Amino acid sequence: MFELFDLSYDFLDEDVTLWPENQNFLENLEYFKKLQVVNDVAERGVALIEQYNRCLTKDEEQLQYLLQVVTEHRKQYPNCNNSNFVTP
Repeated sequence: MFELFDLSYDFLDEDVTLWPENQNFLENLEYFKKLQVVNDVAERGVALIEQYNRCLTKDEEQLQYLLQVVTEHRKQYPNCNNSNFVTP
């Protein structure tokens, strides 16, 4: 990761207790504090499920009922997946 951001990592060879005195460590610390992190995969997943939910129903009451039905089904059939189905 340090190479990806073109940052020095020689402080890794030192004892951890000395890092706060190492200039390269301090520069890296400041760099990463300013770096904005975005979980793009999670955000896309949330957007996808929201879009899918809108396709199912636009009525919030119906959506809540559907979610309750799915929850109950998962409780009754906890191992319900493709590998557990018998095909004729």
